[in-house]
Amino acid sequence: MPLLSTSSLVVKPDQSEGCIGIRLATNEHELYKILERLCDLKNWLVQPYLAGQSASLSLMVGYACVCLLGTNKPHVVQINDSLKLLDFDINSLQGENDKLLEMAKNAYAAGFAPAYVVWCA
Repeated sequence: MPLLSTSSLVVKPDQSEGCIGIRLATNEHELYKILERLCDLKNWLVQPYLAGQSASLSLMVGYACVCLLGTNKPHVVQINDSLKLLDFDINSLQGENDKLLEMAKNAYAAGFAPAYVVWCA
């Protein structure tokens, strides 16, 4: 049974920002080629590629509070097997603030500090 059957995978550095180092694999062969080029696999993540609207969140998180300060829409393009961040529309997703704040609170409650989310409308 093939490892990748219906969706692509994202291979990215564990500590990165702005699409730096991100690679896309659409099949098992591409995934192995990407992984072979990496020096230290423990510092990389492999996760499903999620299609949908992405958002960069500015959050203030405290003892009993997750406060949404801003919601920015990134413009990302695919170039070969990588992604490139072009720019952001700052505070352009204000109509989605309630939904994004709820997602941020749920992620934080589960032990994550969300900064970047993808959702399907």
